Amino acid sequence: MAGRTLLDKALRSPRSLGEARMIVIRERFGTVSAAARRLEADIGLLSKVIRSKKRSRPLERRLARALRMRLLDLFPEWYGNERRAA
Repeated sequence: MAGRTLLDKALRSPRSLGEARMIVIRERFGTVSAAARRLEADIGLLSKVIRSKKRSRPLERRLARALRMRLLDLFPEWYGNERRAA
């Protein structure tokens, strides 16, 4: 089922997962700054989490919930192994 999530749609043209997440966040919130305010998060930390430069499981969960996405779909590089291990 290709293209079932916003992230899948954002990944259609060649880009990194971080860039695709930025597109989804901008579609939902308008700006990363607005997303940080909504999530009550530091914009620097949120930016690093989006680009997978830093981990924050609580922030990853809040972001996924706000975007109405599963953690596995939003951060497959971090949560993909948990699904395979189960």
